[in-house]
Amino acid sequence: MAWTDRGNLAARDAAPAEQTDTLDEFLVSGGDGRLTLSADSENAYGCTPFPAMGLIDFASSTASSISQEAYARARTARETLLTQSLHYGPDAACEAAAADARAALLAELQITDAEVVFSASGTDAQLQTLYLVRLLNPGSLATVIVGADQTGSGTAHTAHGRHFSQTTSTGAVVEKGACVAGLDGVTGIQVGFRKADGEFRGCAEMDAAVRAAVEQALATHDHVLLQTMEASKFGWKAPSDALLDEITARFPGRVQIVSDACQLRISRIRLNALLSRGTIVLVTGSKFFTGPAFSGALLVPRAVADRLAQLKAPAGHLAGYATRFDWPGAWPLRNRFSDRFNFGQWLRWEAALEEMRLYHAVPRDFREHVAQIFCEEMQGLVGGSRHLAFLDGGEDFCPRQPTIFPVRLIKDGEALPAQACADIYRAMRRDQSACAACARDADVLRLACQIGQPVALAHGTAALRFSLSARIVRDCWSPDPARALRNITALRDDLALAVRKLDLLAGLYPFSQEVSA
Repeated sequence: MAWTDRGNLAARDAAPAEQTDTLDEFLVSGGDGRLTLSADSENAYGCTPFPAMGLIDFASSTASSISQEAYARARTARETLLTQSLHYGPDAACEAAAADARAALLAELQITDAEVVFSASGTDAQLQTLYLVRLLNPGSLATVIVGADQTGSGTAHTAHGRHFSQTTSTGAVVEKGACVAGLDGVTGIQVGFRKADGEFRGCAEMDAAVRAAVEQALATHDHVLLQTMEASKFGWKAPSDALLDEITARFPGRVQIVSDACQLRISRIRLNALLSRGTIVLVTGSKFFTGPAFSGALLVPRAVADRLAQLKAPAGHLAGYATRFDWPGAWPLRNRFSDRFNFGQWLRWEAALEEMRLYHAVPRDFREHVAQIFCEEMQGLVGGSRHLAFLDGGEDFCPRQPTIFPVRLIKDGEALPAQACADIYRAMRRDQSACAACARDADVLRLACQIGQPVALAHGTAALRFSLSARIVRDCWSPDPARALRNITALRDDLALAVRKLDLLAGLYPFSQEVSA
């Protein structure tokens, strides 16, 4: 395997000395406990608020450390806001910064007929959406969550309008599991990709389950928020568009469809198609686009946004989950929220917008070329490994060109349990060369590799994930064909090393040395 010159292959270089910067502190502010840094300067996802040197990273389905380019943009944005605050006052400067970020996000996604509501995370965005749907539809409300077993763990709480953590993004201390002010009495119904026996549903089975859940909810409630899955933790989509058309026709005005596109692994054409159907779309800048964790947003179609622009809201509702600056300027409801600007959330979006800009600057043909290569490499590497296997099932929900590849870990003919997968997930990032049987394996086990967190499966097992990201694609791009070829060769090297390390760790488990958290 030849060493090549793409950035990720800095894994062969020594990591820099630990760095501290005021910017890092801002980048982990305005979220909840998951952003708290450990002694190793890592958040709950194993990511740093500064560029992580020497890391082979295929973890975008979970979270990513900030890139050098995005870090530089965040620094510039911070300095610009401070200057604008001196000239125009903090309030006006923050209003302008939020408005500019809204306009930039809509421009990057080529959306012309929607409003943006910013949120601290995809989970926070679910609560904000529930709040808006309740404002629009007085009366009893139920939520139906499609793909609930492949979305954020907080959804089990947000589906019922409950606090999903002990602190909110504005720093308020709350009781996890208790009702959020203004969202009491919401019923939640979950429809998973897995059936009761643990097997995955087919497309027709999923449609039938969603149809039954909506009918059940409407039998006892005035309105339903139907949260569909545009790209799950495995990259899967459900239910079918045909079923959504059926539901819209059967229950006019009673079902608000909300699409969970938080992974943002869909085209801009698809995003606009969803909005044109009146669908509210949840997105983040921190999955496919590799912005820092905790950058969420709602894309609200124009027809819905115009109705919201006519509404006022009771004081105290949704307290702790938004500030005035998160809502569009024309919405009166924004005046019921705190005047505190979420500086960290805004900086994380500035970083994510830089990643979007860099990705969209890459020619579309080249983007598709890299995605195809990534898929082919994963098929070959996993197929040739001893202890890795792709999932059985779920083919009905996979996109034509997948960017998330879930793998199970196998030893002695049996799938390793979820706890083993969690241990191995952490070990991937650490130096495990002491476990090696030979020098060649030690070189691989020494590398720092990051992949997607385990996702629970049936019978106490789990799957880990390798993910293509926008950053990988733009790192591969060069207008010089020879340089682009070298970069793609480097991507192949990175994938081979990460898959090899995972295969070795699965075979070595349980480890002879303790893995640090």
